[in-house]
Amino acid sequence: MPMYNPYPYPAVPTYQPQYQPPMQDRLAQLQGQYQATMPQNQQMSVQQPIQMQYIQQPQMIGRYVNDFTEITANDVPMDGRSAVFVKSDMSEIQTRAWSADGKIIPITFKPVLAEQNENKEKQENLKIDLSDESTKAFMKRFDDISDRLEKMEKSISKQSAPTSRARKGADGDE
Repeated sequence: MPMYNPYPYPAVPTYQPQYQPPMQDRLAQLQGQYQATMPQNQQMSVQQPIQMQYIQQPQMIGRYVNDFTEITANDVPMDGRSAVFVKSDMSEIQTRAWSADGKIIPITFKPVLAEQNENKEKQENLKIDLSDESTKAFMKRFDDISDRLEKMEKSISKQSAPTSRARKGADGDE
């Protein structure tokens, strides 16, 4: 009885040499394949469709952050691209990129809300543009009022001065 062999295949694999054509034959074969794949010099006519090559768009790099202080230098790519960081409340967007001198340059974008534009327009409408003549008229009127107030102050101070002297004299006589 033959002994049990746990390996069904022989222990030493046998290699069979494959036929390789001589180098000149192989070179001729490769040249034939190359010439077959080369496009023929043809002039394009209007009827031939133009083949479009689609360029894969690069993906944006960045993330949402609560505050821009969370961003580290490792978050900014060193290959010249900018990383985009958006505040989670959407109040600001910031891009950061490395500069040639080895510093990270941030650029901040803030949204312009329609309410802010309306408020600015209202404030501009409230401004009154006065001519020189109307400004002079107002200033003259203010000067007149100022003169009247000064006259009233003088008359009041003159009326109160004698009564105060009379009181002092009355106090001093007693």
